[in-house]
Amino acid sequence: MKPAQSATVEPPAGTEPRTAGSGTPGPAAPKPKPTTAPRCKKPRSYLRTPVVPQMEEQDCGAACLAVVLGAFGRRVTLNEASRACGVSRDGVSAAAVARAAGRYGLLARGRRVVRREGERLEGLDAVPVPSMVLVTGPHFAVFEGVKRGRVHVNDPSLGSYSTTPAEFWESFAGIAVGFEPGPDFERGGRRFPLLRSLGARLRPYAWPMLAAVLVGMLMTVPGVASAFLLRTYLSAVVNGGASGWAVPLTLAGLTVTGLVLAGNWLRSAMVNRVLEAMAARSSAAFLWRMLRLPGAFFHRRQLGGLVTRVQLNDGLANLLSYRVAGAASSLAAAAVHLTALLWLAPKLAAIPLAVAALDALALRSADRRRGGMIHRLHAEGHKRDGVAFAGVSAIETVKAEGAEDALFRSWAGWQARAAHTGQRVAETVLVPLSLPGALNSAAAAAAVIAGTALLLAGSLSFGTLLAFLLLLNGFLLPVSQLVGTGAEFTVARAQNALLEDIETSEVDPYLAPVLDTPAEPVRLRGELELRDLEFGYDPNRPPALAGISLRIAPGEWVAVVGGSGSGKSTLARLAAGVLRPWKGEVLLDGRPRDDWHRGVVTGQVAYVEQQLRLFEGTVRENLTLWDPSADEDTLHRALADAEAAELVRRRGGLDAPIDEDARNWSGGERQRLEIARALALDPALIVLDEATSALDAHTEAAVNAHLRRRGTSCLVLAHRLSTIQAADRVVVIREGRIVQQGPPAELAEQDGPYRELLRESAPAGRAGIAEPTRTSEPTRTSEPTRTPDPTQTPDPTQTTQTAQTTRPTQNRPARTEEQA
Repeated sequence: MKPAQSATVEPPAGTEPRTAGSGTPGPAAPKPKPTTAPRCKKPRSYLRTPVVPQMEEQDCGAACLAVVLGAFGRRVTLNEASRACGVSRDGVSAAAVARAAGRYGLLARGRRVVRREGERLEGLDAVPVPSMVLVTGPHFAVFEGVKRGRVHVNDPSLGSYSTTPAEFWESFAGIAVGFEPGPDFERGGRRFPLLRSLGARLRPYAWPMLAAVLVGMLMTVPGVASAFLLRTYLSAVVNGGASGWAVPLTLAGLTVTGLVLAGNWLRSAMVNRVLEAMAARSSAAFLWRMLRLPGAFFHRRQLGGLVTRVQLNDGLANLLSYRVAGAASSLAAAAVHLTALLWLAPKLAAIPLAVAALDALALRSADRRRGGMIHRLHAEGHKRDGVAFAGVSAIETVKAEGAEDALFRSWAGWQARAAHTGQRVAETVLVPLSLPGALNSAAAAAAVIAGTALLLAGSLSFGTLLAFLLLLNGFLLPVSQLVGTGAEFTVARAQNALLEDIETSEVDPYLAPVLDTPAEPVRLRGELELRDLEFGYDPNRPPALAGISLRIAPGEWVAVVGGSGSGKSTLARLAAGVLRPWKGEVLLDGRPRDDWHRGVVTGQVAYVEQQLRLFEGTVRENLTLWDPSADEDTLHRALADAEAAELVRRRGGLDAPIDEDARNWSGGERQRLEIARALALDPALIVLDEATSALDAHTEAAVNAHLRRRGTSCLVLAHRLSTIQAADRVVVIREGRIVQQGPPAELAEQDGPYRELLRESAPAGRAGIAEPTRTSEPTRTSEPTRTPDPTQTPDPTQTTQTAQTTRPTQNRPARTEEQA
């Protein structure tokens, strides 16, 4: 494989990244007090590193940084590393990772490694340990070094694995970035993050769980007491005094049975209540947290995978309730039985102690062998579900393009990968997890042999030996249960990482300020001002918008035009508050947006985007977004102003059904419902991003007239010439900057970008600027006597977007080189 071009990765001084998601320049990474001195700087041949799984393909570089920091004693989360690197929807470059490492005190140096065939390591001895290496994808992984002739790699998408030098060179591009602690490097971070996270989930239910554990502990007492009673009885039998033991033994057996049954019922009832409360609370809190994340977070995540993460809370709640209570009870039972075994026969007690030690070693081996693969199994399962979700959502496009085979191959590929990984996980832990059962049988046999020898030697009585054997089983069984629970915690670690990706992400800055609710209803005038805005999707690249200053007076209509990729939709999202600018301010009625209560802003600033967002339900639910307090007269007025009142009436009124993705409504009808949803807020300001592209000219003119009558300020993005000419002012954007603005009639008479757009639109006819060819759908949807066929007129924007989601994605950091 031809290696990619190397990049300069030594970080320049004074460079600060911008925080991913917020776009504002991020502060330097926090530096806690040093705990110990950095490790020795002598060359290493191998260094084991912690596993930090990536959530999406773009996270591989940030995950590698978290892995390297963890190897040197600085523990950071993936989200913290992502913010430090400035990970965006386009990934991250090696130079950005090196700059972020420099702010943590690491020294980074990139080098190109030349393969030397014929040597034992084929040149890999020149790769510093640890290093971030570029492999096929392009993708970043951590090179841990060479041990016993095997190359050890920590891949954020695959986990830790080892391979031969020849196999490693098949994917290695020959570019490596080595890291070592510098004089400013400091260890720190949260220790034992998994235990801390699981403990935080259990803390609200500490007392019920403690009671359940106490009940489980008390359940071991009758069993131990019965064993000692049996020992006393057998001693009496040997001495010839067992005539009066029948009734006491029978009563003791019945008492033990009753106590065990009652204890099991009581413990199960208590754990069930904890499970129900924990599952409900954690799922609700998780979904609420996800809803409060900024929009930039969802740009880098597969939506299908995010939905399935909600269900992980139920599995984790089951593990933390049943398994933790059972593990604590098993631990208490093992301790009680071990104490009794040591009291009965200290010499024989060495056997169960040895078995417990071997079980612990087997558990540790299984955990190390499958830890990384569990993360990979979950990631591949989410990819598989994401492909299926995207394909089914775009099934009409898939069928129209005859892409069923391609969709199935993509899904089957991820399914095969997940099945193969699951099989490898099972094979890896088959021997370690089967060992406890074999050891228990061997321990019982060894105890019988050794006990018989002691019995024959006269140092152990028959009753004591029999009681020991009974208690031995009571010790080995909970130990085996502890091993099984420990194996499940490996799965919990992977699930917890997926949940913490949501829980540790920063909340949308617009939701963070908590302002007092106004005592009186506040009505905005509709004035919008964008003051020197700067924004981009990749903090390691120049901004997509820069120096944007624009003011819209109350009731004014401003049209934004420009070529594809000029930044129009980004400007609309900034104006609507969907995105937060890196620099500059968004002012409403002369006050910064953050100074207004969120309810005032969201209730009076409406946004209609290009991609239609209608869900399965009724017309009422789609207009109100499940708000039961919405006024019905307001809804009817909104439908009338969106030219959708008659349409909804013919279909059955506000309770008319809407299928998933509004498949039973045409593109023009869906667009009118979207506009009605925005007007149901009675907004003072509305942002329309190609919101009338599917409407015919007559319907569009009527909707515009209704908006004018309302006195609503409007920022409209359009390609259609009639929409642009109806505006009070036109703003032309080119390459992220405003290059011209003014009344459309005046701009048309001046030489400049706007006139050039008019010339370019000439081949498209008088319908609009660069307007795509349309079918007869607008005419059909405007007819009052026909019910439209939704299968004939899918929305062009929706079709294009969903068609793209069916294509398989590749692991990529997006960019592997950056100009210095």
